[in-house]
Amino acid sequence: MRLTDPVATALWSRLQAFELDPPGLTRTISARIAEENGWTTEYTRRAVEEYRRFLFLTQVAGRPVSPSVAVDVVWHTHLLYSRDYWGRLCGEVLGGPLHHDPNPGGEQQNARHDDQYRDTLDDYLAAPLGATGHGGA
Repeated sequence: MRLTDPVATALWSRLQAFELDPPGLTRTISARIAEENGWTTEYTRRAVEEYRRFLFLTQVAGRPVSPSVAVDVVWHTHLLYSRDYWGRLCGEVLGGPLHHDPNPGGEQQNARHDDQYRDTLDDYLAAPLGATGHGGA
């Protein structure tokens, strides 16, 4: 799918409307991320925005993409809220599952991940999302 395709544009609109912190939580997902990682509110907000952009790329890049460290932290934390992740994000926003496949390790896999991450940065630059392209949140 091209980044400017109408389906991609509709997906980006849904992702922009998606709030990571569903109503009814006493301790929001964002607050948990900030507290557990010693991040400021602003840094957490930026990491969540990068997560949103990363989610978009997972659907439109046409190849595997790899998150930055900050985006991976947000993704891991969101996965803990499995009903929200699988129901609301995957089911309603993305329209299908998005599995998190960790790097199994080893020199060859680490090199593959590094290559994928460089490709992901290129995809950030090509995407009309206002992304920073550095993934550093």
